[in-house]
Amino acid sequence: MAMAKMERSRSTEWPERSVKHDTFTLERTYKYSPEQVFHAWAEPEAKRRWFASEPGWEATEFAMDFRVGGREQGAFRQSNGPVYRNETVYLDIAVNRRIVFAYSMAREADRISASLGTVEILPDAHGTRLIYTEQGAFLDDADHPDYRRSGWTSLLDRLGDLLSGEPVMELTRIIEAPRELVWKVWNDPDHARHWGPHGFAVELQGTEVREGAPWRARLRSTSGGDDLWQGGLFREVVEPERLVYTFAWDQEDGSPGEEMVIVLTLMEFDGKTKLTLRQFGFASEASRDGHAGGWGEALDNLKAYIEKVILGEQ
Repeated sequence: MAMAKMERSRSTEWPERSVKHDTFTLERTYKYSPEQVFHAWAEPEAKRRWFASEPGWEATEFAMDFRVGGREQGAFRQSNGPVYRNETVYLDIAVNRRIVFAYSMAREADRISASLGTVEILPDAHGTRLIYTEQGAFLDDADHPDYRRSGWTSLLDRLGDLLSGEPVMELTRIIEAPRELVWKVWNDPDHARHWGPHGFAVELQGTEVREGAPWRARLRSTSGGDDLWQGGLFREVVEPERLVYTFAWDQEDGSPGEEMVIVLTLMEFDGKTKLTLRQFGFASEASRDGHAGGWGEALDNLKAYIEKVILGEQ
């Protein structure tokens, strides 16, 4: 009887607990030296610029002591949402080569995960190959490996932005659809013509989505204006998660103009897709802002087309 009483007490008074273990690895190649990449992790002001300044989030606290045994603390919130806190302890530092740290994440007062992170900084023919590996314990369904992978994907891209020092455009949208559908609508010519910027229809020219393949598109004016041509090469294709390709407008003589790079990332959570579009290589901030206006319209139309037209017909 005593045992039965104890079991009833547990079921009514103890919150349900769970843990999900996961390991993931992300790689990036930067055209900068290992010393430059390491500095971006080790110098507090440099790290703050890429780690604690994501668009849409406010860093209410950030401090770091970069040494073995040193600690780092940060607090972040989105709009009026809950405060997320991270606490980090540096376990191993090999200058210009390796950083190992343990960190936990909490939402308000509730711990939601604990992880071991390893950064490998390796010389590469193009500059530096960075390998980030995380081994995580995600607690009580309050955090998820996909959320963490998405967060670090964005952070490592922002690290590249800091190293380049160039103007960068970053836009995000939450689309109420699985990412396989978003990927298809992005790359399928039959769908692409429905979601261009205002006043244009996108015509993809027989695109084969594979690494090294060329792509070509015409923005056909729907108001009697001039058509615009663009094209480039696919550099990285990880269906349905990540697409990296070069981008250039045609000049008046038909030759490609200044080359830029676009990175499309699709992460799915609970049946929704977080789309992040980043473009860099702009000649000026004015050029970046002009592209942001056009892409903003196109992404709004993409979201509406998927949610209201495609899913609305099902």
